[in-house]
Amino acid sequence: MATVAASIAAGETVTPVLMSEPSVDPSENENLLGNEPLAEDEAATLAELMSGPVETGTVPILQDVPGAPVLAKTGTAQYVEDGEDLAHTWIMATHGDLAVSLFYTEGEAGAQTNGPVLQGFLTELEGIIPSE
Repeated sequence: MATVAASIAAGETVTPVLMSEPSVDPSENENLLGNEPLAEDEAATLAELMSGPVETGTVPILQDVPGAPVLAKTGTAQYVEDGEDLAHTWIMATHGDLAVSLFYTEGEAGAQTNGPVLQGFLTELEGIIPSE
């Protein structure tokens, strides 16, 4: 999910690189999945959509993060295990040129479980590495 967020922020497809040793060449992995690159207008639309959860949606607490605006998307996937209702929760976000995702195998919802953790992380990181 961090790669999705990174692609939206960059305005083009960002291909992840699995670092198995220091000599890995990221250019060897371009379009690894054979997908079409993310078009600039698609990235702009997705960035606009990712501003919604922060500006008017489920994670307005991310507006309190100093520095560059945060764009985010949350998610929750419910499942039943041993008769108990549970949920996987996630959030992906961008903050300046940083893309990050946070996944919990068990949580309440992406906004409630992951949002505050991400807010704290980005706020602390802003004090170390400014986003602007």
